[in-house]
Amino acid sequence: MYAFRISPWCCCLLAIVSTASFAGLLQAGEAIPAPVAAAPPGSLPAAMRNLELAELRLLRYDRVEYPLAQKRLERDIEMTKAEIASFERLVAEYEQFHHSAYTAPFVATLEDTRLALKEAELRLDLLLRERCLRLQYRGAVRRIHELEIEQARDWVDVFSHEKK
Repeated sequence: MYAFRISPWCCCLLAIVSTASFAGLLQAGEAIPAPVAAAPPGSLPAAMRNLELAELRLLRYDRVEYPLAQKRLERDIEMTKAEIASFERLVAEYEQFHHSAYTAPFVATLEDTRLALKEAELRLDLLLRERCLRLQYRGAVRRIHELEIEQARDWVDVFSHEKK
């Protein structure tokens, strides 16, 4: 395994995006990209491989990871909204019978449904916040990938000039 060498700019960017507000993205399954391992001195082929890997990581993030995460998130938001609508209809139905002496069992069912409604509303709030954070920090995650590419290109340049 190669030793990691991260530029000061990359360190600053990593410090910014690792704030508490970014934690939601990590829990949602979107990982911060790992820094590209620095090529060992005198190894142009390794530097070129690192450059290619960095470019492929950016491509994978742009075309696979981010779109899939967004689709999953939108699906979860849509399903949660449907759950909320269903629970609201059930609460309205159960409340019609709540005042009768013969419908005492409905009290527990009504409370369970209200609790499920509240849980779905809280989940929807979290999903909407996650969507907002994902959009807000997409540029930062993309920039990390771009910095990896820049660093790998720098190594290729260093080794290319050494060969001349």
